[in-house]
Amino acid sequence: MFGAIGDLFSTAANLYSFLGPKLAPFSSEAAASFISQLYNKIIALLSTYIAEHPFWFAYDLVATTLFFVPGTLIGPILRAIGFTRTGPAIGTWAARMMSKFGPVVARGWYAICQSSQMGGYGLAIAKSVTRASAVVLQGIGAAFRIWGS
Repeated sequence: MFGAIGDLFSTAANLYSFLGPKLAPFSSEAAASFISQLYNKIIALLSTYIAEHPFWFAYDLVATTLFFVPGTLIGPILRAIGFTRTGPAIGTWAARMMSKFGPVVARGWYAICQSSQMGGYGLAIAKSVTRASAVVLQGIGAAFRIWGS
């Protein structure tokens, strides 16, 4: 699928670079027509891909979302286990771990989780870990598509 879209974009770019200077006086109409045709071809390709591979489309959508918007996973998970913007919530897993381990080690996993929820240095670390996980997910998906199924 991605090869087909890449070929489509390459062909469109070549066509536009060839015709662009020749259509300069009509650029707004030509550009609108070109963009409309390109949009329709992309929608047709995506529709076909989704119909033929609904699982892989959902898989790619989740992994891509995690890569580009890692906060969609980080915040809800940390809130669910008890990390809040004001500290660990009473009676949650985060509070129990804090009382069990005693003093929090600076830059340790607990401090990173809490800092992430508070928007501190831990947020960059958590986003990096989430993005790396998304890349690993895409790699696993690619391996299954090539050698599995």
